[in-house]
Amino acid sequence: MFFTVQLPHAWAQGTDIDAHVHWVPENNGLAGEVVSWGLEYTWANRGAVFGNTTIINSNVHTPAEAILLADKHYVTDLGDIGGFGKEASSMLVCRVFR
Repeated sequence: MFFTVQLPHAWAQGTDIDAHVHWVPENNGLAGEVVSWGLEYTWANRGAVFGNTTIINSNVHTPAEAILLADKHYVTDLGDIGGFGKEASSMLVCRVFR
């Protein structure tokens, strides 16, 4: 899925973004199965040129369970996106993938 995000004026400029994915499996999983998520992004201030993309990913979900349960709400933490030097109204162009 591709999407674009504009950082709001209320965001504390220069702070990191806690990237994570909320998701719900359609079916029960099998023992040892994992779901891997990735986020590809590029971030630019107003008037700046978007640079190369960065990819972060993870397959660790909360709550941690050996078998995934259908229709249960899970969260996968992807880590922080460093916000040093970024300003309010800056934009991220992103792709989230499994």
